[in-house]
Amino acid sequence: MLRVIKRALLFPVASLFSLEKVRTKELSRLWILLSIGTLILSGCFSIIIVLARTPVINEIIADPMFAKRGLVVHVDLALLIWIYAFLCGLFVLVRPAKGGNKLLPLGYALAVTGVAMLVSSIFFPSAEPVLSNYIPVLNHPMFIGGLIFFAAGVGCTLFNVRMFPSEKVFIHNENKLYPVSAIPGFRAAAILLLISFITFFSAWVVTPADHIPQTYYELTIWGGGHILQFVNVAAMLSVWIILLAKLLGRNPISYKWSAILFGILVIPVLAAPLLTIKGTSDILYRWGFTKYMQWGIFPIVTIFMGIVIVKLVKAKSRNELPKGLWKNPYFGGLVTSMMLTAIGFILGAMIRGSNTLVPAHYHAAVGGITVAFMAITYWLLEKNNIPLPDGRTKKLAAIQPIMFGLGQSVFVAGFGFAGAHGLARKSFGAEQQINSIEIFAGLGFMSIGGLLAVSGGILFLWIMVKAWLASRTSISKQNL
Repeated sequence: MLRVIKRALLFPVASLFSLEKVRTKELSRLWILLSIGTLILSGCFSIIIVLARTPVINEIIADPMFAKRGLVVHVDLALLIWIYAFLCGLFVLVRPAKGGNKLLPLGYALAVTGVAMLVSSIFFPSAEPVLSNYIPVLNHPMFIGGLIFFAAGVGCTLFNVRMFPSEKVFIHNENKLYPVSAIPGFRAAAILLLISFITFFSAWVVTPADHIPQTYYELTIWGGGHILQFVNVAAMLSVWIILLAKLLGRNPISYKWSAILFGILVIPVLAAPLLTIKGTSDILYRWGFTKYMQWGIFPIVTIFMGIVIVKLVKAKSRNELPKGLWKNPYFGGLVTSMMLTAIGFILGAMIRGSNTLVPAHYHAAVGGITVAFMAITYWLLEKNNIPLPDGRTKKLAAIQPIMFGLGQSVFVAGFGFAGAHGLARKSFGAEQQINSIEIFAGLGFMSIGGLLAVSGGILFLWIMVKAWLASRTSISKQNL
C-alpha cells in the first residue's frame, strides 16, 4: 500500500520532467485512487455527522462547532473531490483526435496538493466553518487555496481537445473502451464545468468583499454551485449508459440521439454567467439559477430513465439480460442510482423553506451519483486487469451497491420526513429542536439508513483493497 501511495505522489512530478508519452491509463488509475481515498475520509467524517444528529447521543455533543467543522470537510470531500476526481479518471480515457495530454500530469499534481491543503486546514483554530450552499468552506486561506488548487488540477485535466468530437465520430468508432453514446456525456460534463468556473469567477468579481463571511460565500458560490449539479448529472448519465451497455452487451442508444440529449442539457446553461451581470444581490441572480435547477435537469434525466427502463424491459422479454440480475453489481448500481435520483426529485419538489428537506434532497442526488460511480468501479477493475477474487468477495460486490443505495434511501427519507415536520437544517448537537415524535422518528430512520449506507461504503472500500491486494499477490507469484 505504501508503494501505491508513493507512486501516486511521485508519478505526476516524474512525468513533468519526462520525455516519455503520458500514460493516460495510469493517470486514470491514480485519479480513481485519489477519489476513493477521499471517499474514505468523507465516510469517516459522515460518522461524526450521523452521531451528532442521533437522538440521545446528540446531547453529549455540546459543541456544535465540532460537528460543523466535520460537516464542511465531509461535504467537500463527498460532493467535490470524490465526484470530480472520479470524473477525471473517466475522462482521461476518452481518446482525443490528437494531443491533449501535456497538462494531465500537472493537473493531477495540483489536485493532490489541493486536497492536502484542504484537509490540513482543519487543524487551524482560526478556520471558521461557513455552511454555504453547495460548497461549504472553512474561512481560511489554506482551505480556499486548496479548493483553488484542486479546481486548477481538474481544469488541466478536462479542458483540452477531448472536449470536442473528432472526425471519427461520424463512423461511430471514436472510442473502443466506452460505448460511443457515453462520450457526449463526458464532453458535456467538461463544457458545463467550464461554464461553472466562469460563473464562479464572474460572481467573485461582482460580489463586494465587505460582506460577512456567511453572506459573501453564499452569494459567490450560489450560481456556480447550481451549474455544478448539471456537471454531476452529465457524468452520472454517462455512467448509466456504460452500465446499461454492460448489461445489454451493446451500445444502448445512437451517438446522434445521445449528443442531442446532452446538447439540450448544455445549451440553456451557456447563458448562466450572464445572470451575474447585475450583481449577486440582484433578484435576477437568485431567480435565474433557481429556475435552472427547477427546469434544467429533471426533463433530460427523466428521458434517460425512460430509455433505461424500456431497454431493460425489452431485453428481459427477449431473454437477453445476464442471469441473476440482482447478483450483478452493474444492475444493482444502475437501479439504485435511478431510485435515489427519483427520490431526490420528489424531495426537491417538496421543499418549502430552510429545513432538512434541502440536505435530504441533495444527499439523494449525490447518493445516486455515488452508487453509479461505485458500480462502474468494478468495471474499471476489470479493464485494469484487477479482477475480483472468486467466492465471497464477488458475492459481496454483487450486493454492495444495493446495500449502499437502500441505506442512502432510508437516510434521505428519514431526514426529509423530519424536515417536513419542521426540523431546521444546519443545526447539530444541542442546537437541534427535537420537539415532536415525527422529528424523533425521522431522525431515527435517518440514523439507521446512514449507518447502513456507511456500512455499504466501507464494504466497497474493503472490496477495492482486497481486489488490489489479490492482484499484487498474483503478479508476485508470476514473477517467481
